[in-house]
Amino acid sequence: MFKVHYFSAYGSAESLRLLLAHAHQPFENVDYTQESLAEAKKTDLLEFKQLPLLEFEGKRYVQSHAILRLLGRKFGYYPTEDAYEAYLVDSLLESFKDTGAAFSKAAFNPDEEEKKRLFAELFETTLPKWFAILEKRLVSNSSQKHMVGDKQTIIDFMMSSFAFSMIYNDANPGAGVLVAIVSKFPALQAYFEAQREENKEYLATRRVSPW
Repeated sequence: MFKVHYFSAYGSAESLRLLLAHAHQPFENVDYTQESLAEAKKTDLLEFKQLPLLEFEGKRYVQSHAILRLLGRKFGYYPTEDAYEAYLVDSLLESFKDTGAAFSKAAFNPDEEEKKRLFAELFETTLPKWFAILEKRLVSNSSQKHMVGDKQTIIDFMMSSFAFSMIYNDANPGAGVLVAIVSKFPALQAYFEAQREENKEYLATRRVSPW
């Protein structure tokens, strides 16, 4: 059985859980606290001293995007025979690094005034620009229910992880602002609803988390 090592939250592990659930692969959540993570870092369990970690078939895998690609290839969610489609998937996956960095920079800033300024920049500039790119990609794709091609790929799981952890998540106190931003991008909004249907079994039974 697959074991997903992470905190008892969605975060960087949620795209992995979404993919495994979609592929009908049973998995076990191995939950960490900051204290147990600190202890794990003292061992050789975590190669880069970070979570998530995926464990199966006697091996350990780290770095969330690398794990996602591995699972994508293993279960048919990565376009291995079309170099251009693989590029489209990878370029969108890479775009998460910039957006995620902007979120982290704002959320963990110790200065409250600077934090407020960074969140304003995130909501007014960074996210709308990113959503506009996503919408353009969607409109030009052959299917508006998927980001690339006509079937589910790893980028759809990453997008769903973001959508249903941050935007459409009643436990997230900042969700309302994000919902308002997405509402200005109808193709992207419709895509997220299609992904809600695609992943409805897992989303209906997963545990609640604010992030």
